[in-house]
Amino acid sequence: MEYKREGWTPRCSRTYDARIVRVMDFERALARLPEEEQAILMLIYRDREGQRRTSQSMRCSARKLSYTLPIARQHLAAELERLDLL
Repeated sequence: MEYKREGWTPRCSRTYDARIVRVMDFERALARLPEEEQAILMLIYRDREGQRRTSQSMRCSARKLSYTLPIARQHLAAELERLDLL
């Protein structure tokens, strides 16, 4: 029986270095947002909290969170675009 290396790609340190740089660039873009927007994005996407739990953590109404979240995403996208990361 002969085995083949299908779907295998050799790993190189440059691949991991590039990922680290992308993470650092993303964190730099995120850090330029207002603190409230940073916290909302981190709770929703990184910590995978629901909107109800996030609104409780942020001490705001669910309604305020429902219109602040899209604004925070737009600000983050604009910052990523400004840094030429999109």
